[in-house]
Amino acid sequence: MSDENSLIGNENNHVVMDNRLIESKQMMPLNAAKIVRMAIAKITYEDEKFRTYSCSITELAEFLRVSKSNLYRDIRGICDVLERSRVFVGTDDPARPWKRLQWIDYARYDGGGMVSMRLSKDVEPYLIGLRKCYTQYRLRNIVDFSSFYAIRLYELLIHQMNLLDYNGNETFSYTVDELRELLFCETKFTRFADFRRKVLNVAVREINEKSDIHVERMFFRQGKVYHKVAFNVRVNTDPENRNSPIFSIVSKQEQRTNLLTE
Repeated sequence: MSDENSLIGNENNHVVMDNRLIESKQMMPLNAAKIVRMAIAKITYEDEKFRTYSCSITELAEFLRVSKSNLYRDIRGICDVLERSRVFVGTDDPARPWKRLQWIDYARYDGGGMVSMRLSKDVEPYLIGLRKCYTQYRLRNIVDFSSFYAIRLYELLIHQMNLLDYNGNETFSYTVDELRELLFCETKFTRFADFRRKVLNVAVREINEKSDIHVERMFFRQGKVYHKVAFNVRVNTDPENRNSPIFSIVSKQEQRTNLLTE
C-alpha cells in the first residue's frame, strides 16, 4: 500500500473544510469523527476526487491513542457508524433550512486487520478544490481530544478566527440556541447547567490543555435565563505551535502592525 493511499498521515497535515461544513450540524462518536478528519487531512490541493484509503488496525489504534484489542473489538461497529453518519449543511431556504449529506461512501473491515474507507460524493463540493471560504487547522490539534464536543467547538472557534483579521485575542459569541443547534444538543442536556457542565466546560478544558488556542468562556443572562455564551480566544504561542495556521495568521498581523508603526 502506497503512503498516498494510507489513511494514516502526518499529524501536522491540515484538515481543510468549506466554511459551510464547519457551520453544519453534526454528531457522531468520537473515534468516527477523528477518522473522518484523518481522511479529510489526506486530501491534497491537486485532488479532483476522493481516494480510497486503507490502514491496519495496529496503525489506526496508535493514531487514535486507543487499545489495539479494543479497536479490534469495536471496528465493525465503527465502520457501521461511519457509513450511517450524516452532516446537516445550512441552506438559504427557510422552509428547509438544513440539507442532509452522507459523510462516508463506505467503510470496511476485511476481518484480517485492514480497514478501508472513502468519503462520500455528497461532501465532495465542501472538501475538493477549495480556493476560498474555508477553514483549516492541524490534525494534531484534535487527535488527542476525548470529547466530540471539543472537536466541534474547536472547529467553530477556529472558523471565527479565520473570518477576522485576527489580532491574537478575540471574543466570539453565540446564543445558547445557536450553540445547541450546531452541537446537535437541541434535545440533549435540556437544563442549561447540564449543557454547560457536560458539553461546554468539558470542551473548553480539552481545547485549553491539548490544542493551539486558549479559551475563556463567559455566560450572559436575559432575566433568569442564560441566553448567550461568549468565548475569548487567544493563541497558544508555545514553540510547538509555530506551524499552526492560526499562529501564521497572528504572525502576519504582527508584521503588518510593525510596518505601520515604523
